[in-house]
Amino acid sequence: MTINLDRSSALLRPSQLEELVLAVRKASEQDEDDALEWKSTLDLDDPKQFTHHLVRQIIGFANRMPEEAARRYEGYGYIVVGVKPGELKGVVEIDPAQLSQKLRPFVGGISWFPEYVSVDDVQVLVIIVNAPKYGDAIHALHKKFDTWKVGTVFVRRAGIVEQADPADLQRLAARSHHSQAQTSVTLEVTAPLEPWPAKDVIEEWVASEVNILLARHGRNTRTVSNAYLEELREAILKRIFWALHDRDGTHLELAVNNLIGQPNRDLRVLISSADLSMLPEEWQRVVESDRMPRLPKLPVYNGLIEFDPIDVPGLWGYSGEPGYQVRSRKPLELTYDQFDLHPRETAELELIPVLAKPGTASIELHWRATAMNLNGVCEGSLTVSLTEPALWGDLFPVNTE
Repeated sequence: MTINLDRSSALLRPSQLEELVLAVRKASEQDEDDALEWKSTLDLDDPKQFTHHLVRQIIGFANRMPEEAARRYEGYGYIVVGVKPGELKGVVEIDPAQLSQKLRPFVGGISWFPEYVSVDDVQVLVIIVNAPKYGDAIHALHKKFDTWKVGTVFVRRAGIVEQADPADLQRLAARSHHSQAQTSVTLEVTAPLEPWPAKDVIEEWVASEVNILLARHGRNTRTVSNAYLEELREAILKRIFWALHDRDGTHLELAVNNLIGQPNRDLRVLISSADLSMLPEEWQRVVESDRMPRLPKLPVYNGLIEFDPIDVPGLWGYSGEPGYQVRSRKPLELTYDQFDLHPRETAELELIPVLAKPGTASIELHWRATAMNLNGVCEGSLTVSLTEPALWGDLFPVNTE
């Protein structure tokens, strides 16, 4: 059994750490692995408690092999204190700087940082250990505690931390001497983005179409029920969204370039932007349908009149499941599915249907990329230029009956 959490990307934002805490509470006792450790509670002012439980875990997480660690959470390790399956106890919070001062004499230069997460008015401590990489030294205990001597090496395996054996030390020595190439990729925007029309423009379109459709059958907004009007407005709005989604220009188009003479294995690319968002899931399902949303039948005294469908080109649509995982719809944050990229090759990433923030002249996009077989993280920012939004005639070149 595995914990019910997306483990394909690092958990760094407060909302993601809160999801981690909640997932631990719902987990089973067997769900700890080489990337996650939990403890129901600790007295962070008691040196014996925090050294025994935290020092060994931090060293153990830092002494993992890079390619094995990268299979979960992009290599990061998590020690969650204050929660266990079925129980949320929390901890008495101490200043992160004090916690660092208490632990660093024991763990040395290992890269880690603490975060507090509030869940149900309870403070939970999450210690995040950065991903190991080739070239890292063997991490050992820097200060004696309990029966453990200075220089003791801890390793993590199958949810427990143990003293390293000769085979472990041999692997870690190879890790420290292994000179591996750095990930070196760039992202580029391959087409400008067409923003959706402003909200007031779309509302005008909806109101106009309601009047036109009713007038064609000798009706107006005063001769039909409010319930029917709301149903008709929603159907027209869905058609507008459907047609906007059909336009290639409303999709984010990116490409990734491999700049070195080595392949990138299992390349993972994450993008985020405070200026972009995606439709809510229920609307996303509507616009991704291969059939235009139908209009409600107009009630009359002797039966029902059915509006004819709008004659527009068919939706180009998606084939199968999208090749990315959405982490946040607003603001936008998603991770593309892993893929291989050959030396000096450029690959077009899957088109992403997005909404630009109203009134924005250009879009700032942040990205980060890692590969399983290469060291390092590539990251940067891009500017996405915007075109003019579509006009009604661009969406529906013929009358809407």
